Amino acid sequence: MKDELENRIVHALAELPLDYREQMSFIREEKKRGVKWETAGVLVLLGKYPIQGNSEDKYFFLLNKRSVNVQQPGDLCFPGGHPNQWMDLILSHLIIPYILPLKKGIGFQMNKKNNRESFQTIMYFLGNALREGFEEIRLNPFKIDFLGALRCYRLELFHRLVFPMVGIMKKEIKLKPNWEVDKILRLPLTSLFNHNDYATYKLKVEGRFRKMFDNDWVDHDCFIHREDGQPDEILWGATYKIIMSFLKAVFDFTPPDTKLRPIIQGELYPTVS
Repeated sequence: MKDELENRIVHALAELPLDYREQMSFIREEKKRGVKWETAGVLVLLGKYPIQGNSEDKYFFLLNKRSVNVQQPGDLCFPGGHPNQWMDLILSHLIIPYILPLKKGIGFQMNKKNNRESFQTIMYFLGNALREGFEEIRLNPFKIDFLGALRCYRLELFHRLVFPMVGIMKKEIKLKPNWEVDKILRLPLTSLFNHNDYATYKLKVEGRFRKMFDNDWVDHDCFIHREDGQPDEILWGATYKIIMSFLKAVFDFTPPDTKLRPIIQGELYPTVS
């Protein structure tokens, strides 16, 4: 039996109006104009701490910290990435609906019922995200429940549309990061309601991105993840925005005005070392 918070997430996401048809139509129209937009499926992955207590205290987001071998090293991100068209079509049409246990879950069934026009798109990017999760951290798709989908997030700078799929690990899974991942972090759900951990991330624009901005510095909202004995980690950008959209949809939570919070400085879009 799912506990109360999981049911809350599933029902909140089932009632969320998705924009997937509109976004896919946008990609086709842009292509006619000679503008290419890429897509990416990401897994907004929840897990549970093996501790006693109320349900909300047990939950965390599982995030990857990008390694020096990829763009934007040091950033926190979800498992996921660009689709592999044929492999993800096979996953979405054969593996997910007929083989994976998640097909029996309430999240799968409610999306199939409530999002009929977008269901195949949801399954495609779910397959995309699950495949990338296995490649990046050896995430076992047989141990994941699908809870629902969030609205698309558009990365204007990169001409990329991100399709966030929300899942949960049924139990603790032994994970093994590949060359793309420096380490795996667990961000407690309850910590995100602490207004004191929000800040402004002031980033210096360098390299090929400088011509895209009017100033040398750009400000982003961010969240500071603090863990005893470990350096602070900065959650910002698309990952931050997607988590905020999850908190809004499920808890009607709005982050504080970061202009009133501390300022942290960094470098925008460092290159691969």
